[in-house]
Amino acid sequence: MDEQSTSDAIVELLQALQQFRQVPREDLVELVAGTRALRFEAETEVFRQGQPGLTALLVLTGKLEASVTSGGREMSVGHCHPGEIVGESALLGRESIRNATLRASEGSICLVLTPGLLDRRGNRAVAVLEQHLVSTLARRVRRTNLAIKQVWRKDPVADVAAHLTPAPTLRERLRAMFGGLS
Repeated sequence: MDEQSTSDAIVELLQALQQFRQVPREDLVELVAGTRALRFEAETEVFRQGQPGLTALLVLTGKLEASVTSGGREMSVGHCHPGEIVGESALLGRESIRNATLRASEGSICLVLTPGLLDRRGNRAVAVLEQHLVSTLARRVRRTNLAIKQVWRKDPVADVAAHLTPAPTLRERLRAMFGGLS
C-alpha cells in the first residue's frame, strides 16, 4: 500500500469516529499529514508504566488494555476503544511519566498525537481533538474521584485526615496529576 492509500485509509477511519463525522475531509487530510499512524498486533506492548510519555494515541481500530503494577502484582484497570485518547498527560506537561502499561488486546491502529500537533490553528480536526481531550480528562478525573470516595468509605481515618490537612491548590493538584507543569 503506498503512502497516499495509507493516508486515505486513515482519513476514512477518522471519518468513521463519531467526533470527526462533521469535520471537513480537507481538515482530516491535513491532520493526518501532520502525524503518523501505528499498527499494533495483539499482545504488543504499546506503553510501559514508569517510562517517559512523549506522545498520546487516538485509538482508531481495535482495543487496548491498561494495567498497573504495584507490589509486584499487575492489575487490569480498563480498556481503550476506537475514538478514545490514551496517554494524554504527555500532551500537557514536559515531564510526563506513563501511569500504566498499555497493550493491544487485539490488532489495533492508533494515530500518534504530539503536543505540537495541538498547536495548529484553524484546523477543525485539531479543534475536535482538543475538545475530545478535555472530555477525556474530565471523565478520568470523575473516575478517579469515584475511586477516591470508595477508599474513603473503607477507611474513615483517611476521611477525617483529609479534613484536617489544608486542601492543595489547583496548581498543586494539576502538578501531582500531570507532573512538571510550570
